[in-house]
Amino acid sequence: MIQRHMPIAVLSLSICVLLTGAPAYGASPADNPEIKALVDADQEERRTMPPLDNMDDAARNEYFAGMLQRDRERRDAVMRILRAGGVKTAADHGRAALVLQHGAVVEDQMLAFALAMVATQLDPEKEIYRWLSAAALDRLLVRKQR
Repeated sequence: MIQRHMPIAVLSLSICVLLTGAPAYGASPADNPEIKALVDADQEERRTMPPLDNMDDAARNEYFAGMLQRDRERRDAVMRILRAGGVKTAADHGRAALVLQHGAVVEDQMLAFALAMVATQLDPEKEIYRWLSAAALDRLLVRKQR
């Protein structure tokens, strides 16, 4: 039952994010440094991943368990920032989407897609946001086995 209504919830959240995150006329909000730090940590972890073929199964499982825990902590931090209204700029939305697309549940990918789409609307010239929208949608569909 919840999954049937989830797209409506994500759409509603997207609209709320657009309305509440919009700066006052003439104002230009700064990017949120906390979200940037979360993305930097997320990407650094993936960039410095040790060669998996050099690990036995137990070491590989332990490594991925740690990565999943750190991903969960970053996701929780992004959700806290979202709830507090700390996501305002296109970059904030895109960065939040990047962290959430590494989430462990379908709802994370749904929200990642919505945030990436908002980033695309806020800054349509940035190709990376269009790519991120497509990547988040792809991950969502794979997660839903479609």
